[in-house]
Amino acid sequence: MLNPLPDELSFINEHRLTKATIAKPKWLLNEVEENLWYCIFGNSVIYIDFSIALANGSLLTHCANSTLLDAIKQYLCALTHPSAVGTVVRAENTGKQLLRRALHVLDHFLICGSFVSVHGTEYRQLSKNDIHHFIATISASRSIKTNIYEPERRITDFVRTLKVTPGEIASAKKRVPGIFRTESCDLPEGVSEEQLKIARVWLYVNKFYIPGSRDDLFKYEVSATRLLNYLIGKKVLSNLKFDNLELDYLCFEPREQFVREFQSISVAPGSEDERAGIEYVQSYLQILSIMGHEITADHALLTYDALTALDEKEVLKHGQLKAKQRFATLPFEIANLSLRRAIEFYLEYGEDLVNYYLTLAEKNWQGEWLENVPLSLMKLGVRRFKNTQVSAKDFFAELRNGVSLYQMLQVLLGAIIVIVNTLMARRDAELRGLTSSSIVPDGPYFFLAFDLGKANLGEVRERVLRPIPPLGAEALGLLARLSEQLNSMGYQSSHTLFQRFKYGNLADSTPYGTTEGTRIWLRLCLNRFCDYIEIPTDENSCRHYIRPHQLRRNFAMIFFWQGSFGGIEVLRYFLGHQRPSETYRYVTESLKGSVLRRVKAKVAAELIKADSSATDSLAQFICERHGITLDDLHVLPETDVIDYIEDLLSSKEAEIEPEFVDGPNGEEYKILYKICAVRSLSGEFNG
Repeated sequence: MLNPLPDELSFINEHRLTKATIAKPKWLLNEVEENLWYCIFGNSVIYIDFSIALANGSLLTHCANSTLLDAIKQYLCALTHPSAVGTVVRAENTGKQLLRRALHVLDHFLICGSFVSVHGTEYRQLSKNDIHHFIATISASRSIKTNIYEPERRITDFVRTLKVTPGEIASAKKRVPGIFRTESCDLPEGVSEEQLKIARVWLYVNKFYIPGSRDDLFKYEVSATRLLNYLIGKKVLSNLKFDNLELDYLCFEPREQFVREFQSISVAPGSEDERAGIEYVQSYLQILSIMGHEITADHALLTYDALTALDEKEVLKHGQLKAKQRFATLPFEIANLSLRRAIEFYLEYGEDLVNYYLTLAEKNWQGEWLENVPLSLMKLGVRRFKNTQVSAKDFFAELRNGVSLYQMLQVLLGAIIVIVNTLMARRDAELRGLTSSSIVPDGPYFFLAFDLGKANLGEVRERVLRPIPPLGAEALGLLARLSEQLNSMGYQSSHTLFQRFKYGNLADSTPYGTTEGTRIWLRLCLNRFCDYIEIPTDENSCRHYIRPHQLRRNFAMIFFWQGSFGGIEVLRYFLGHQRPSETYRYVTESLKGSVLRRVKAKVAAELIKADSSATDSLAQFICERHGITLDDLHVLPETDVIDYIEDLLSSKEAEIEPEFVDGPNGEEYKILYKICAVRSLSGEFNG
């Protein structure tokens, strides 16, 4: 119990954490005892329905769970009290963010069943292990939706279990035959084409599809929010909203006939290391620590031992929060080919494609076959607006012949994505958020201004500036001009740069204008680009379809894979650098250390696999370290070899660095493979 204060200090009482001061916070519209709360923060309302199911099947509002319910309510009421957060919460948005984070915290433990007692009496207090698991969960990435609610995993697991009757299948075939077309889908792991068809029928029968508008890529799109609410909505306190979660494998009847030519070579999504920073983790630990105030309820939600876990600094160390995850990297040849062909396509056709589209829009030209096509586009093959071929073979042949203006615009967008993201290493959401104001000139130089993805606390994103080569800025400027001129003509146009061109349903009807590009649209444009330049297929007739996260390493890969491919010369031209050392500084400044280390390890692994003399001693050192032979090393999966090398780089037992020297033709460089900490091997090896 708190000691009473003398009269002259009584004003402090309103800031002391007691049941009286937290009984009802200002933001709660109704009474604490009610089981449906209306929480008001300015013009925003957060609804909290406490009638949710616990892991044992009982409702939180059942009389048997009254102690737990009271403890949770007292915890929420204490959130904005000065003694709990260390300051007076005046901003309504701050209070809203505190409440939302607290609901995320509670949802984690509710989903895990952490409060349910195995003895069936009262509730179980959170333990030290529960806190460690929570820290590991929120540290997995900066996305709360992914960490706590795991929407994509839950939906994929659910899809695997669905069943339908023969009658439902027959009815779906009659009503929506396109529901069974799956040849262009990227299937989640463990989901067969047959099971996907069953899942789509179930979702259709149970009304989880929403009709897409004419500007959407699919006629039938699944409502992720509705589906997630069905799966876990009655088990959590937060208002689940997943409107931006794109489940394109569940959508069907694409507006465009063919999404890609071949099956895609499987890649792991994400980037090198998207785990949360210490500041992000601590913001949630502060919210969690309020559970430890004994005055917040007759029974605390966690034990004293659990509270000590919040003070253990070692759990906040970045490397201990989550095991490393490995992601597939584009082969160097593909990375180099894609950048070179993207630059060539943009330089040769970019300006003319946009100008001709704007000319047609100004005239509101309608018709299947185009007229007055510029000479350069005639050379490309442009003859009509749309590709109307009905067979896949003819469709992709016409794509590569450049016949459709619409598809060449898609290829152009894909090329610009490859150019910009190879050199800028931006996330998918950051690309989609770029606008004309994102291009910031500074004398002869340019910067790209954007909202930094996954580095935010709550809903506030940090806006940053990063240098961008002039050619990249010029390409984005072309897209900005497209949007601005369409708008000046009176057409609808997106304020974002990677915009989607309107398509229309008829071969001889063209609705001009653009809408905001979605993640699926960016993927489609990249698919068109990859099929247009015919990226080689593998032995299983699968093709690398480039995704933005894969381009993150391309820049550094091209630098280290100098040799016969001439990649460094492409980069030097693109960046306007005179010396390779300038390019290398740009590489190291543009990428995080973990990214660069992984690239170095991959390049070295590929050289080892190719029996390059440059890495002979490095290969011998790896064999000695792990007790294997060179033959063993050559048959190991490439990812294992990369892991071995990356571990040596991380421990500083090996180094892979360029050495720059002035030669007869200007500055030259070679890659040095150094063994730094050696048992029986030592030396420096030239690349």
